[in-house]
Amino acid sequence: MDHTRIAFLVSNSIAISMAVCSLKNVTLARYCYAIMFFAAAIVNAYTAFTTPEAYQSFADFAFFSFYKVFINGFFKSHATTLLLFIVAGQLVIAISLVKKSLTIGCWGGILFFFCISPFGFAAAFPSPLFWIVGLFIIYRKSL
Repeated sequence: MDHTRIAFLVSNSIAISMAVCSLKNVTLARYCYAIMFFAAAIVNAYTAFTTPEAYQSFADFAFFSFYKVFINGFFKSHATTLLLFIVAGQLVIAISLVKKSLTIGCWGGILFFFCISPFGFAAAFPSPLFWIVGLFIIYRKSL
């Protein structure tokens, strides 16, 4: 089995586990999501400054043509800037989850995963859907 399929399976397994964790222990799940978004922000910031073109291949996996057009057009020309906006959003989500600003943290995370879902295999689809379920459970259990 190649490393891409292993990463796909690991990502989906973790996403399912996090959805289950959200049912069992909201606080633990909230902190795990925060750590994940913080780590993603670090990786994306590093990538933005070193190899912003790395995300161009995501267009090949996109379910919708307008995602492909966006990645191969505007995003390609402005990758560093757009990646830094994504980093800022990921940091807001992470901080919000830690600070218990769950409307911002959970709904920001849900929006993020909803937006990356159309990248299909590049987003380890259907894992974004499991991540969404976990965040929604955290939000609902914290009301």
